[in-house]
Amino acid sequence: MLQRTDIYMKEQKIDLCGKKIVLGLSGGMDSVCLFHILRDLGCQLEAVHVNHGIRGEEADRDEQFAKELCEKYGIPFHGFKFCVPEISKMNHLSMEEAGRMVRREVFEEVSKKCGADYIALAHHGNDRAETFLFHLTRGTGVKGLGSMKPVQGTVIRPLLWAGREEIEKYIQENAYDYVEDATNASDSYTRNKIRHQVLPILEEINPKANEHICSAAEKLSEVSAYIDREAEKLCRLSAVRYQNEVQVLKFAFYQGDAVLRIPVLQKCVEY
Repeated sequence: MLQRTDIYMKEQKIDLCGKKIVLGLSGGMDSVCLFHILRDLGCQLEAVHVNHGIRGEEADRDEQFAKELCEKYGIPFHGFKFCVPEISKMNHLSMEEAGRMVRREVFEEVSKKCGADYIALAHHGNDRAETFLFHLTRGTGVKGLGSMKPVQGTVIRPLLWAGREEIEKYIQENAYDYVEDATNASDSYTRNKIRHQVLPILEEINPKANEHICSAAEKLSEVSAYIDREAEKLCRLSAVRYQNEVQVLKFAFYQGDAVLRIPVLQKCVEY
């Protein structure tokens, strides 16, 4: 696991050794796995735990576990508590979206304060496949189907190469403790329905379905990046700022392929 994670990140042009990294530590199997891998690879860790104010005593237990794990290994711990149901209602977001929003904000806040090189999240290959299917079902374009990326700005996902089975095996072989989130078993969340109901059916059709979905997501991510680069070039040729407006030059705009037109117009709006 250590070697494969190290190689995977070096393929992304990132050498983890010695880097200061803010780690999202829920206390679950995936984040505990990443905690030990990054620590063993020589990273300077700062752990962030977010209590979403949803699961009462169980959430408090998870926070205490994460805190004690950090104390055991001398890792700085940053704990935050929010009332995500209230934030969800106020911002007209789903609970999942509200949770992601507050986590992103605190990760960036801690990263800025401690001068971290990266923010590390413990998403793995199964998460990538689930996100692909979630976006596909909800409706998206090539960019959305590209799903999760190993590197997005300062956010890294070192375990994206691994599946759930590899993570479980690593945890068991090293006898690492972790906590279980009871909501992971509930199908009231869309992603859990995909995890428990959709992917198992696809794996009955082909046991490597998860692997193939991740491979498709990777290819589409590369296609999306190429389209973005080409759209940027065409935007520079097509967009002209005039006072408080951006005008699009038709002769330049229509020189590009039709697939670039919507991305170019989106960039012109941001110009």
